[in-house]
Amino acid sequence: MRNDFSALFLALADKTRLRILNLLAHCEISVHTLTEILGESQPKISRHLAFLRKAELVKTRREGKWIYYKMAEIKNEHLKNILNNLIEWISSDETMQKDYSKLLELQPDLVLRAKSNIYANPYMTREQKKEELEIHLL
Repeated sequence: MRNDFSALFLALADKTRLRILNLLAHCEISVHTLTEILGESQPKISRHLAFLRKAELVKTRREGKWIYYKMAEIKNEHLKNILNNLIEWISSDETMQKDYSKLLELQPDLVLRAKSNIYANPYMTREQKKEELEIHLL
């Protein structure tokens, strides 16, 4: 990510975009699934995703007619820490928890597959990944 901090914080200054990031912190998700979970129209979700993509927080993958989004890899350690702490903080919000429950209902295999890969969250620091790995090995 470029050092455009205002673009970053503008991207984070919207509840829908935070809800999207909260979900993408768990796994790669299609636009269609995001619209189902968030209860918003496809054009609205796509606009929010474009905003996040412009801020270099998410990236896309096309598979046939479907577009999938996932968290972008962040190289700046300070930014990784900010985003990881943000995701951890907002995940306790009731709305965020409901969104995650819907994701589990709609795509349990996808979430479980992503959870088995501790490196799925690019915002985790190396130390956090190591701690998570140690927990999984116990």
